[in-house]
Amino acid sequence: MFQKTYEQYQQEIEVYPLIIEILDFLMKKEVLSIIITNGPKFHQRKKIRNLGLEKYFSPEKIFVSGEEGIAKPDKGIFELAENRFQLNKATTWYIGDSYSNDIIGAREAGWNSIWFNPRNEKCEKNIATSTVSSTSELFVWIKRMFD
Repeated sequence: MFQKTYEQYQQEIEVYPLIIEILDFLMKKEVLSIIITNGPKFHQRKKIRNLGLEKYFSPEKIFVSGEEGIAKPDKGIFELAENRFQLNKATTWYIGDSYSNDIIGAREAGWNSIWFNPRNEKCEKNIATSTVSSTSELFVWIKRMFD
């Protein structure tokens, strides 16, 4: 029953407000953008398709832990992206909503990070390079970086 309910809601998910505008902005600025996500291949690829993100991310720009055999926060999945796209750690940014998976993982990989924290979660010591609580705040931050 749980799985059936999960699959039903997975069909109904939507991106946060302004995410499409942010992705359009990044495309216009020709900023390399990738997805690193934890979960089984089938479910994560379906979620990306249902959210309409395939327009912004070609298959090689999507790293799914279930395909790669390594999951965030392990820095290895970040290093796969680094190697595939010859990323410079000092100028690479990762935006994530999971402090324990995204922010810690990005930090372990030596990347900069933006913690998207809309639920205003608390942590003992925030190691994110920056923290935002809304997509509008995130968009302002990104525009400042690339304009």
